[in-house]
Amino acid sequence: MNNKMDSTFFTRLVGLTVVVLMSVSCRDVRQNAPGSDGGLDAPVDSATDAKGSGGHAGSATGGAGGGVVASGGAIGSGGATASGGVSGSGGVTGSGGAAHGGGGGPAGGSPGSGGMTMPIDAAVPDGPVDAPLTCSAPEKLCGGVCVAISDPKYGCGTTSCDASSCPTAGAGATLVCQAGQCVVGSCGTGTKNCGGTCVSTTDPAYGCGATTCDATTCPNPGTGGTVICQAGSCVVGTCPTNTKKCGNKCVSLADPAYGCGATTCDATSCPAAGTGTLVCQAGACVVGTCGAGTKKCGDKCVTTDANNGCDDTARCTACANTEACMGSPSTCQCVPTPMATACNGKCGTVSNGCGGTYTCAGCSGSTPDCVNNKCVCTPMSMTTACSGKNCGSVPDGCGGTITSCGTCSGSTPNCVNNKCVCTPMSMTTACSGKNCGSVPDGCGGTIPSCGTCGGSTPNCVNNKCVCTPIPMATACQGKTCGTAADGCGNNYMCGSCGGSTPSCVNNNCVCSATVCGSVCTNTSTDNSHCGNCATSCNTGNGQSCTNGKCCTQQSSRDLIPGAGFNSQANFGNWGTISGGVGVQWTSQDDADGCTSSSGSVVFTNGGGIHYCYKSAVEGTTYYLGMKGKGNVGCIGSFYTDTNCMGNGVGPDFFNLAPTGSAGWTDSGIQSATAGSGAHSIDIQCFDNGGGGSIDQIYLNAGSSTGFGG
Repeated sequence: MNNKMDSTFFTRLVGLTVVVLMSVSCRDVRQNAPGSDGGLDAPVDSATDAKGSGGHAGSATGGAGGGVVASGGAIGSGGATASGGVSGSGGVTGSGGAAHGGGGGPAGGSPGSGGMTMPIDAAVPDGPVDAPLTCSAPEKLCGGVCVAISDPKYGCGTTSCDASSCPTAGAGATLVCQAGQCVVGSCGTGTKNCGGTCVSTTDPAYGCGATTCDATTCPNPGTGGTVICQAGSCVVGTCPTNTKKCGNKCVSLADPAYGCGATTCDATSCPAAGTGTLVCQAGACVVGTCGAGTKKCGDKCVTTDANNGCDDTARCTACANTEACMGSPSTCQCVPTPMATACNGKCGTVSNGCGGTYTCAGCSGSTPDCVNNKCVCTPMSMTTACSGKNCGSVPDGCGGTITSCGTCSGSTPNCVNNKCVCTPMSMTTACSGKNCGSVPDGCGGTIPSCGTCGGSTPNCVNNKCVCTPIPMATACQGKTCGTAADGCGNNYMCGSCGGSTPSCVNNNCVCSATVCGSVCTNTSTDNSHCGNCATSCNTGNGQSCTNGKCCTQQSSRDLIPGAGFNSQANFGNWGTISGGVGVQWTSQDDADGCTSSSGSVVFTNGGGIHYCYKSAVEGTTYYLGMKGKGNVGCIGSFYTDTNCMGNGVGPDFFNLAPTGSAGWTDSGIQSATAGSGAHSIDIQCFDNGGGGSIDQIYLNAGSSTGFGG
């Protein structure tokens, strides 16, 4: 039996074999009836040993009255082998037992050749054992034991018990019976079943994967190369000498399709060969051969045309403009220029472009000479063309011109028909700019008269009719200023005026104004002598002399525009607080009587006006004054907004009381400082009863300038 059977099974099998042998021995004993050879005196001792060296050895001792005929015991040829199987092949025979009473039979069996000693602990069958042991399907008898036919421990044949035909399964693998064959059932971790053998899943000889056994998907690395399993795929591991790995295959280092290098697989650096071939040369990708109609120039294939030197392999430069590809194989050869082209517009002998010449047509007519292959006319020399001529230009005989045969001068300054002659000037030319007397004609003669003089220019001087002026002393006699005529259309300046006689009247200096202290004074505008020599205007108070009166003008620092009420428009800067009733501007009454350039506001019946100054500054002191008459007064108030409409700040700070006078009087000056939050000042002037007028009003900041300041 196969040595793979376990020891437990072996022990059971040996024990069963001994029982069978004992049963057979008992059957032989029972066949000897009592008294035939001595009778049955004693049972076989159940403790008798079955010798492993030769099957069952008969050692029963005879009993009283004849003993047991020992037929020799169960003789086996092998017994229970030491390897664990039961291999007895002999039957149960008696070879020489002898019956004798009381003494027991001698040992009749001969020891087997193998086996092992083990106790017999199975009971001997009670009945006779006449038929051999059989097994029911699906079992078979192996060593006296019925086992499953599908148990690979006993092989997988229907009768054979030999398991040596089973494959080696390896660690973690199992065997199964399949169609009578012992095969691998499952394989251990990291292995797979390929053709009945458990192989590694990383063995590329069986493909690379947990289930496939097909190695045809593996790339062919060539002789000397290897493949490996990588992430379940079969890939090239190493490549043979003179090859390299590109993608998943080994390619030749000399294959230009993969770039000609020990490591590169990039063929983009290879030149374009067209229909030719590429080769690897010293690790570089170069053109090997070129296809039909091309040749190798440098490291590329070019067409064999005139741009690349035709078929000439020794030439890669273009043919010259006069060359074309001719011959077989073709080369750059010169193509002669057609005669019609070469002689176009030319005469004499010309090149055909290839070392030969053509003779072109001759010259005639106006261009009889062939010079540099051109029909030309040879001009006459200047000496020939100017013969008999001494000035002007002459033809050169070829359509050109000799610009000058000489110049004229002296007494013959004019060139007429190439001759120097003198042509007298016309009278118009000779007398140009002259209006009297005689003039030369330019050729030694004289034009006798360019005209005669008369009237205001009676004298001819240098061919000009002129007037002789009266002397200045004569013209200015009896005159001290102004101008006097010289008798010839011009004037003399006879003098200027000043001092007490500043004005020139009828060529004499006089004073047309008023003489004040020996000074001629305009008392209409003179601030020191306004209206007369004794009255002077108070310029420090803004007065100036206007039309002989000292008039007060509005201060340049007045914050109220037009507060002098010099016009109706100035009055329009103010608003009314009486609905327009009781107030009126007039130009007929002015504090200084300057009615032509000023005016005033008349108040009646409780009329009033007001003005809002919108740019007051906190902390600034303001000054208010007026010039008025009658019962008209003014007050002023600070406001928080810039429109004189918000909250008032402080009491009425300005209070210009009415003058109560019948004539124009200054009211005096009132001042106040803008408190916190003050941004505007509202000034109101009104009739307190009885009427009155205001001519001037001013509002100053920081200091008071008064009127006109």
